[in-house]
Amino acid sequence: DEAELIAVGGGRSLIVIRRDIFQDLPGVNLIPLDGERAFLALQPGRGMADLELAVMDRLVMAPVGGAERRALKRLQKLLRQWRQDRDLTCETRAIIVIQRRRRAGAGKRLPE
Repeated sequence: DEAELIAVGGGRSLIVIRRDIFQDLPGVNLIPLDGERAFLALQPGRGMADLELAVMDRLVMAPVGGAERRALKRLQKLLRQWRQDRDLTCETRAIIVIQRRRRAGAGKRLPE
């Protein structure tokens, strides 16, 4: 699937998408999970409605290829379903992403 809910425990799920299909959603960061998938992280102060708006905005941006357009329309439909599902609640949470920097001029990764 291009987009789906993935359970992470405690009755919670993350929205996970295929990174190779979705290029740029305004105000949304794609946080890699593995080679193909990423979960969606919104900029601070944004919620589900902002995510839906970002998808709609991307649909009207040029250029959006056929595969991405189909995936965006599918995601838009899923977001609406999840938002309207009385058994689900949507909560915005902050995440912390720690990324290792390269040393200037070294060209090598720091030891892990």
